[in-house]
Amino acid sequence: MDIEFKSLLELKKRVTPALYTKLKELKKEHIKYVLLGNGSNVILAMNHYEGVIIKLDSLNEIKYNGNIVTAGAGCPLIKLASDTIAKGLSGLEFATAIPGCVGACTAMNAGAYNSDMASVVIETRCLNDKCEIVNLTNKELNYTYRDSFLKQHKEYIVLSTTFKLTPGDTLK
Repeated sequence: MDIEFKSLLELKKRVTPALYTKLKELKKEHIKYVLLGNGSNVILAMNHYEGVIIKLDSLNEIKYNGNIVTAGAGCPLIKLASDTIAKGLSGLEFATAIPGCVGACTAMNAGAYNSDMASVVIETRCLNDKCEIVNLTNKELNYTYRDSFLKQHKEYIVLSTTFKLTPGDTLK
């Protein structure tokens, strides 16, 4: 089957509809796929993987609404933490040295220095196993130490995560 995946990686503004369409095609044709954020912590043996690799790094937008911040799954967590600190928002200081993107860090409840994603995530927007867009609240994410509903249900794909941060002195 010939599917044009290059367009998926290049469509920044339409990436969610494109991702939705391509995933539906892949599932219909029973084609294996793997999702990557930036792929900075991954080594792939390309000659051994018979499937499609979808890179989500174009899902990197950050939106601010006061102290409520939404970041795309492909946004590097270090960038998000640095940007929010620069804007005088507190809550993601623990993430300034955590590699990885928002999507994976949301799923695995990344954390450091006695704090973690569970302490700041309000909800996450995902594609479920039926390629339907769903919002999962912090409670529905069922966070525990380095674990969550998303880590246990890998068929869910994080599109974005919304955080509640605190305005204030980020240097404390």
